[in-house]
Amino acid sequence: MSTMPLEQAIAVSRQVMSNVTADQMSAPTPCASWDVSALINHMINAPAFFRAGLEGTPPSGGDTDHAAGDFLAAYDETSGALLAGFQAEGALEKMLELPFGKMPGAGLMGMASKFTECTLGVKYRNEYANGTVSGGPMYYMTKGFEERGIPAGKFMAVLFSIFCILGALGGGNMFQANQSGTAVLATLQHESLEKEKALKADIKKAAAASGETSILKKSASAATAASSA
Repeated sequence: MSTMPLEQAIAVSRQVMSNVTADQMSAPTPCASWDVSALINHMINAPAFFRAGLEGTPPSGGDTDHAAGDFLAAYDETSGALLAGFQAEGALEKMLELPFGKMPGAGLMGMASKFTECTLGVKYRNEYANGTVSGGPMYYMTKGFEERGIPAGKFMAVLFSIFCILGALGGGNMFQANQSGTAVLATLQHESLEKEKALKADIKKAAAASGETSILKKSASAATAASSA
């Protein structure tokens, strides 16, 4: 898996944020408890939050009001650091240490893909006079392709809709179940390996203290056999 979903999410977010002006900071958002200023700060702090999880350090900087200054520069800094961290070798296979638990690094790429879809869905949705809205991939394929002079947007939208119907009949659910099961299995295996390492370390310390090297070899083999079982 590559970091392309994360790169796309960062690019889409920055494009939206670049249109925000200072007089809009107190405007409401679809999240009732957040105004635009709070949302801007959240968008800037989120990359720093996940970068800290990648490094295994506590998140920081949540009290800074980035929206009051050059928030685009602040976003470039935190999102750039996050992207650089995940582009390092082995980063996507690591388990992120987050306040709410552990998460595979690859899981963030899935979140980034979903974030991009939601952002585009909001940007290209239809808003009607009666206050209702409609949006989704069908709309941003049609409008987005047309906006960029790319043909076949409507065709792709219709094709996507057909695939959604087919996926809803079983294929899509099977894929999601497989992805969820794989993530759970990876988490459990990681925890088992950590427990095995800790157990072997304790055995080595006990054996070193007693000076019985034969006990070390036998106990380490027993620990390996027990964890395999």
